[in-house]
This record gives sequence, structure tokens and C-alpha cells, in this order.
Amino acid sequence: MLLSALPATGKRRSAFTLIELLVVIAIIALLMALLLPAIQKVREAANKMLCGSNIRQIAIASHNYHNDFNRLPPGTWGENPKTADYGFTPWQNYGVLVPLLPYLEADNVFKQGVWNFDLNQPATAASPNICWYYNTTNQLVASYKLKMFTCPSDDAQTDTPIGKFVGMGWIKTGTFLAYYTTGSSFGVTNYFGVAGCIGAGFSSAWTPYTNYVGILTDRSKMTLGQITVLDGTSNTLLFGEALGGKGIAPTDFRMTWIGCGSLPTAWGLGNPRIDPAVSAAGAGWYTYSARHVAGVQFAFGDASVHTLRFGTTASNAFNFTLTSDYAILQQMAGVKDGYSNDPSSIYE
Repeated sequence: MLLSALPATGKRRSAFTLIELLVVIAIIALLMALLLPAIQKVREAANKMLCGSNIRQIAIASHNYHNDFNRLPPGTWGENPKTADYGFTPWQNYGVLVPLLPYLEADNVFKQGVWNFDLNQPATAASPNICWYYNTTNQLVASYKLKMFTCPSDDAQTDTPIGKFVGMGWIKTGTFLAYYTTGSSFGVTNYFGVAGCIGAGFSSAWTPYTNYVGILTDRSKMTLGQITVLDGTSNTLLFGEALGGKGIAPTDFRMTWIGCGSLPTAWGLGNPRIDPAVSAAGAGWYTYSARHVAGVQFAFGDASVHTLRFGTTASNAFNFTLTSDYAILQQMAGVKDGYSNDPSSIYE
């Protein structure tokens, strides 16, 4: 018998039906919807870990600097507190990250700059203008975008803000000086030295804020030994994260790594998901802040890294009676306040 003469027992299909394809697509979409939050959490956990590594390396670099110079680097080379107010331009206006470049495997960048690290500059009002911003060589150095100075959870290097700060610091009159330029291509940073509540060099009229002076202030010469006998390196903030501007788009400002060295903690920790125009709890150029969900990462004086929760640390005024969280933050930022209250309320 010929096989062709046998009756057909079935028909073979060559493709899926439309209904079957839609079901498969729906299942895939459902799985993606379930997996995407988990993937995002894993990615953020990895970014946070890398960010913590960045800030830890900066803290370790400051320790290595200490080994060579018997002191930690100054927070900034801003207005010399020992001289009269000569305005902005006579000062170097470097930030703390500049002298740490050789200790962060960026010696090739450091060697390209023209630096004056004299802590006594300027001697008189007639001193030559040594501000880095007015030196074309240093402007070129400042344009380098250094990955180690930015948090991977943030879009600091690709963001296009309204303006970019080139220098900042406290002046004797009690005003926070912030000098910036728009449309610049300078490299930016998310990491800043901790100046304490309002920095150093203020009169007793600013008490109690002068009791909370930080490690890295303007032209500071703090040593690890001094920190140890005061509040202790493991109890005092050394470096912290900041967005350099508000977290709600459009971004207003970013901070240049060459000119912005240390920040005060007087305005607390800013939450980037809150508009600072609506609430003092929002992030601004004057606050420590981060894209991390829980809070802001800080490196302590012993180079350990911890996350401080946003909590109720924000303030639009110098007021230690606002919340206990605010007072604890200032205690952790101050190097010689003498307090040892339990900081667990703002620890992650």
C-alpha cells in the first residue's frame, strides 16, 4: 500500500495564533513589572556601595595627606580669617579635593595645575589676584570630569544646570559667599568636607553655633591627634555627599570640584524629592543631600562610612530647639562640642 493513500490524521500548524502571542506578551510584561523594581533596587544598592567607596577613598586620601604634612588638608583656601575683608578675587578659592588629587591616582591632573597653597595669602589688599578661576591653565584643569568625585546614583556629570559654582565660603560679616558662573563646562563633585555648623572664625555673638566647628574649615590645620583627644575620629564627620543644588528638575546649580571644598551643616540634610521652595526639608546648594533613598552617606574622621537618614534634620534657620535630629547632626559635625548623645535616631 502506498503511504500517500493513507488518510490524513492531523494538520501541522506553522505559527502561533494572535491570541497566543498576546498571552505571551502579557506574561512577559507582567514578569518585567515584577522584576523591574527588584532590578532597580539591586542597581541602587550597587551604586550606593560604589558611592560609599568613593567617599571612603577620599577620606583615606586625607589621612595619607596627613602622613606627609602632619595635618589634614584645609577645607578651603577662602578668605583668610587673619586679614581684613579684601573681597573675593585675592584668595586662591581652592577646595579640599585639589591637594588630594595625588593621593587619588590623579597626579597627572594635579601636575597640570598652577597652585599656591600658602595659607597666609593674601598678605595685603594689594596682593596679586591668585583666584584659580582667573588662571586659564587652572580653568582647563577644572574642566576635567573626574568619575571618582561623583556619586553614580546622580547624573552630576551629564546634568545641565542653570549655573555652576566656582567657589564658596564664609566671610567675616557672617554672609555665605557663593560665586558661580553660568554655561561653564567645569567638572563637578558630589563630595564635600564638613565645616561644622557654620565653619570657623566667627565671634562669640554666633554662640552656640561656634561650639560646633568642623574638621575641614577655611584654611584649617586640624590633625588626627587633635580630633582623637577632642570628640574622637569615629564620632566626627569628615566628608559628606551633596547634590550641589535642588533635586527637583530643572537643576539650578552644581558645584565644581576645584573650587568648592566644604559645606556647613546648619541647614541640615536636604531630601532631593522635596521642592526647597515648598519646604525647608528639600535639597538646596546649601545642604548635604543625596539621591539615595534612605539618606546621605558620610565618611567619619576614622574613614568609616555611614548613612545618616534625612529624618527631621532640615532647618531654614539656626535653631537647635527645632528637633533632636537637628541637634544630633550638629553634634556629629562639630569636632569639639563635647557632647556624646546617642546618634541612632539618624543612623540608617
